[in-house]
Amino acid sequence: MPTSTNRDTDPQSVFLSTVRESQAAVIDVLRAWTDISQQLTRSLRLPVATVDVVGAVDRAFDVAEQGLAVQRELARTLAGVVARQTETAVETAVDTAVETVTETADRFQGELEAAKAEAPKAEPATGEERPTGRRNLPYEERSIEELRERARELDIEGRSSMSKDELIAALRKRSR
Repeated sequence: MPTSTNRDTDPQSVFLSTVRESQAAVIDVLRAWTDISQQLTRSLRLPVATVDVVGAVDRAFDVAEQGLAVQRELARTLAGVVARQTETAVETAVDTAVETVTETADRFQGELEAAKAEAPKAEPATGEERPTGRRNLPYEERSIEELRERARELDIEGRSSMSKDELIAALRKRSR
């Protein structure tokens, strides 16, 4: 599957393109040097024996070595720039994300506190009635007489013969 990376802005493509261009420049210099050497040899009509072939080879490789050294430094410089730009981009992205999350959390915290302040007091989750005094207690903490009294208020039949657990179950069933 092809990637959507733009070749003009891809750091690797830019780097490789620069290396190729510098290598082509070195090759062009060597060709020009070779052409000039050949023209001088023809125009001076020097015998082949007087041309320092070994020296010419050494000089050609020295020029190539210098060109490669320049290319290496250029490549290292480009790699350093890319690394610094990447670090900066990552730091910026992380800082932005942290700020956004912090702002969102603060906003939600404020909204939650405002909602809590505006919310009416919640009724008990079990649906049990919670008037003042002993009637604030959960059914399990009330005496059997208190449970029978509440069952009488709700007109639950058979309350006088029910056990405490049966009364609690009947009261909860009626409260729903």
